[in-house]
Amino acid sequence: MVVPAAGLAAISPLEETSPERFRELLDTNLTGVFLLLRALLPAMRRQGSGWIFPILSTAAQRGFPGWSAYCASKWGLAGLVAALREELRGSGVRLTALYPGATASPLWDDLPGEWNRALMVPPREVARAVVHALDADPTTLVEEIHLGPAGGA
Repeated sequence: MVVPAAGLAAISPLEETSPERFRELLDTNLTGVFLLLRALLPAMRRQGSGWIFPILSTAAQRGFPGWSAYCASKWGLAGLVAALREELRGSGVRLTALYPGATASPLWDDLPGEWNRALMVPPREVARAVVHALDADPTTLVEEIHLGPAGGA
């Protein structure tokens, strides 16, 4: 099982986002996952089993003002994992994408503003979602799991 969960975020309007910062977000949030999976997939395919649980974000499906670079990196990742899931069908390797809303994680530590983590999805709930998918009947693939904070963060 592999859980690509690294994430980097930045908040700034598009015109204030440097090309270097944009590239850094793409390198971390998209290219990093691509390289990890590219390295691991041959062995997973050979053994005919494995499970990939990429952690995306609601920002992979919805835009947020000031988050254009982050959203672009996560939308790209959503496309990558959707295509990969289809490539893996019948191989024995499964892929379940997780789309959590704002999650109380270290991602928020270096971002400007005040963030009420009590309103965010607790990381343990993301872990419980993975366990839920693992517990599904083997004839069923949970393709996506969407988690939102009850407090609306």
